[in-house]
Amino acid sequence: MPLVPGISLPDYLTAPITHHGLHPAVDRTPRGRWLTARALAILARHNVVLAAYTATDHCVSQGAHVDSQDLGEETNVILDLELPHFDHQLNPRTHPGYPALRASRVAEACRWPQLFVSEGWQVRAVHDTTPGHLGYVLTRPSPR
Repeated sequence: MPLVPGISLPDYLTAPITHHGLHPAVDRTPRGRWLTARALAILARHNVVLAAYTATDHCVSQGAHVDSQDLGEETNVILDLELPHFDHQLNPRTHPGYPALRASRVAEACRWPQLFVSEGWQVRAVHDTTPGHLGYVLTRPSPR
């Protein structure tokens, strides 16, 4: 039964949440799996809210998202501020309060790299390329 008669929400907006902070279907190398698990553990220790996803990998809540990226012999961790996926009719960017909400989200995400730096990671790059996105490329130094 739709919430509003005659209008039904997309399945991904009503599907149960199945995982947090990481897309499970991505094919990762063993090192990528290890690094993303370490990154998720760091975020959890610092009570950083992780983005929640449905079984179809649609983001349904704001929060941290991590993934791995293999570049030859090197593996980076991508740490992003994830925002919910809405269809064009439910897009929050059209709301007058969106700029203030985005500013508060970015302020929260700006502290995340320091959590990693304090544990020996390096911030390789910062990117803020879309209105709802802020991300970092992190790498863990090689053991000496």
